[in-house]
Amino acid sequence: MSEEKPTKRSSKPSNRKANHSKVTEQVQSSKSIDQMIKAWTKDVENLSYEESLQALDLLLAQLQSDSVPVADLQKHYIHGQVYLKHCESLLNTLETNIIELDPDTMLPQENHV
Repeated sequence: MSEEKPTKRSSKPSNRKANHSKVTEQVQSSKSIDQMIKAWTKDVENLSYEESLQALDLLLAQLQSDSVPVADLQKHYIHGQVYLKHCESLLNTLETNIIELDPDTMLPQENHV
């Protein structure tokens, strides 16, 4: 029994070290993903809707062709989300700017469709 106790004690610290390493790796991975998202967001700021949609289509084609390593699937998915959010933002901005001319006054009137 005395031999088992040191083994159990020595396994606990190594489990703690392994768990600490996993947590540290997850934190670093989270930081790098956050940095990538910021960089991607900055990159798409000046893209047109068509350019963003084309980039999104390219990412989707890569994912569908199984050419993306499993380790990179999350990055590609998040990158696609950045393009999608940009497209949605552009569409929302366009929607708020759509106006309709009143035929009687020829003045801009908000479109209530």
